[in-house]
Amino acid sequence: MLNNSKEWFLSLSRASRTGLLIGVVLIAALFIATSYWAFSTNYQVLFSDLDPQDGSIIISELDRMKVPYQLQDDGKTILVEESQVYKTRLQLMGKGVNLKGTVGFEIFNESDFGMTDFAQRINYQRALQGEIARTIMGLEEVESARVHLVVPESGILKKSDKQPKASITVTTKPGYKLALNQVVGIQRLVAAAVPDIEPSAVTILDNRGVALTRVTDKDQEEARSIESKLTIKQQTEEYFTKKIAAILDKTFGPGKAIVSVDVTLNHDSLKVTREDVLPATIANGDVDGAVSRRKSQARMMPKPKKASATQASMTAADEDSSTVESTTDEIEYMHGRKIEQLVSAPGSIKRLSVGVILPNDVDPARVEMLSKVISMSVGLNNARGDALAVYPLDQFAVKGQGTEQATVARTPEPSPETRRTASTANEAKEPKSDKYFIPVVLALLVLVVVIAGLIWKRQSASKRLTPAQREKILKEIQQWLAQSNDRAAGNA
Repeated sequence: MLNNSKEWFLSLSRASRTGLLIGVVLIAALFIATSYWAFSTNYQVLFSDLDPQDGSIIISELDRMKVPYQLQDDGKTILVEESQVYKTRLQLMGKGVNLKGTVGFEIFNESDFGMTDFAQRINYQRALQGEIARTIMGLEEVESARVHLVVPESGILKKSDKQPKASITVTTKPGYKLALNQVVGIQRLVAAAVPDIEPSAVTILDNRGVALTRVTDKDQEEARSIESKLTIKQQTEEYFTKKIAAILDKTFGPGKAIVSVDVTLNHDSLKVTREDVLPATIANGDVDGAVSRRKSQARMMPKPKKASATQASMTAADEDSSTVESTTDEIEYMHGRKIEQLVSAPGSIKRLSVGVILPNDVDPARVEMLSKVISMSVGLNNARGDALAVYPLDQFAVKGQGTEQATVARTPEPSPETRRTASTANEAKEPKSDKYFIPVVLALLVLVVVIAGLIWKRQSASKRLTPAQREKILKEIQQWLAQSNDRAAGNA
């Protein structure tokens, strides 16, 4: 059987033997690739971006559970079989595996009854720090957080005069930043969770060591005040920009117009006190609506004497009766007063300037109507000095930019890559060798088949004739020549 196969193989032409060998190799390669794809284990990401401490804890649990795993990225990424990813993850979470190095109140699940009071206080402080850190890490912008509490010792017979303090280190996700109101919210969260602590006693730092909380130093407080004023200005400008952009997007389409808003704010705190006297009306000789006081005084005054001839003959009795009574009335009016105090809070708009560039080919009538609509939407006040400028793009002298699509100025938002969840991040880090192995092998097989076919065709075309075939062809040529000679002789 083997000899017959060998003779049969040797009896084939060179092109046939080459094609047969290539076919066998292709079939073997295809079988090996299919077997590898069918029987190989596909590993998926279980956890990624792990700290060394968290990685060691998870590996210990996986060894205890006898779950096969693989490590990548210098031990920061742990992979398990695809069919066990979600099951293993839930089992680890159910066992209370603490990631990011935090320990909560589950520390008391296996407490020792012989533990001292000091150890109990330390464990309680650790658990409280861990629970606060977990709450802070629940924020969308926060990747990790560490909490340190300084709680003074107090007992039944003594109470410390020192106030508790807290320090928090927050690491934000790439592209995120904590806003000022979020920092204040974290301070209030800690103050509500820890007894006898004030929000001002909570210090918050970022991963670079920069303080995010307000400070009491005069120079730094002034810098914080300037930053706060700039933030309010940006938020106000963004508010008006979005209102105008919404109108223009509905009119011309999204991103067809350019909007720029500048707001000048008045940060002065003004207090005005005004005092007015209430007017009084006189009716029937009296003062209506006013408080009055009347005082009467009577006294006796001598009656003035007249010089006459009979003056000398007056008796002493006549002199006693020559007196008159004088009455004096004093009236005091107390008018009412009205006192008003007007307090103007800082942050009011002092001036508003709006600039809008419309797309090409907008007629003046339409520009005027849009100007009125924009003016009404943002509440422009001419008495305040507000200004509005609306022009089509084709009225500018600069050419060559009119065909470029303008964009409306908006606050940049975090890219979708920074908002991906942990599972999405894990899937993005999956090994791609298994995914593209089969298509690459098939493409190579097709290429080899095409090359073999071209070689076989070229060899078939250039194959030499056998001696018998050459003799046959030579006889046919001689017969053609003889017939041609006979025809030529007959014509002669």
